[in-house]
Amino acid sequence: MIEIWIACPKCGKQRWIEVHRANRTLGQCRNCGCLKYDFSTYDANNPKLGNQRRLYSPNGNTRIQIFIACSKCGIKRWVYTSLVKRTQGRCHECRKIKLPAYDLNNPKIGDKRRFYKPDGSGTCIQVWAACPICKKERWLGIHDFEITSGYCLRCSKKEKTKRGSESRTWKGGRVKTKQGYVKIYCSGHPYAVKNYVLEHRLIMEKVLGRYLLPSEIVHHKNGIKDDNRVENLVLVSSDEHGRMRTCGDCYLRKEIKLLTKQIQEHTSACKDCSFKREVRLLRWQIKELRESLQLKLQTEI
Repeated sequence: MIEIWIACPKCGKQRWIEVHRANRTLGQCRNCGCLKYDFSTYDANNPKLGNQRRLYSPNGNTRIQIFIACSKCGIKRWVYTSLVKRTQGRCHECRKIKLPAYDLNNPKIGDKRRFYKPDGSGTCIQVWAACPICKKERWLGIHDFEITSGYCLRCSKKEKTKRGSESRTWKGGRVKTKQGYVKIYCSGHPYAVKNYVLEHRLIMEKVLGRYLLPSEIVHHKNGIKDDNRVENLVLVSSDEHGRMRTCGDCYLRKEIKLLTKQIQEHTSACKDCSFKREVRLLRWQIKELRESLQLKLQTEI
């Protein structure tokens, strides 16, 4: 840490100060730098609204307080300036959530109370709730009530073991994967993966009236993975599906991208460059291949 010996430009007090602090305070000392606060003399026994004072802590730090009135109940008190904006001028009692009264001996479902923790770490709001299964009534924290939906510990463990439509987290059994496919919950399927089967495979199985083998693949004609209409699906083998993906448009498009990049690098190439001719030839081949694939798929259907 580097310090510099300077004098305060207002009071002339000389002292050692860190370089970064001198740049931030413009060389002013602690007393002169805090003159922006109005610390005019006030009556300690009868302060007025808006009076400010500085509190000195044992470690040498200071904090500024202002005398204001609560915006709700009107109680006047000293408040730290850093808390005025955050609390909107309200006192501690007005900031508390006011709960309606309830019968201590016979609480009803939905009654709320403020619970003071035994260790003194704070308070929390509890609600009198009943378990939806065993109907056991007890006090439960609001945060825990939102997470568990009011289930007690024993019933929540039983609910976690339930699967399918019996589970409380059931959302219809229809899920969309990251790859864009749609999965359907089907626990009794022989080829199900974690009780889920792809929807386009189930549709093809209903059309054929049998289970599809793992080697059989259902291909989407238009390339849209969640378009599972019957007229958009075709059954192919793994070899045919691999040729359709590698020997079709994808392979030719990769070749075109490589050739177009080479053409861009050779900016001085003429109009009759051989690279451009090859690109035109590949594009024509792609067009012919697309037409032949569509005719082939239509004949298979």
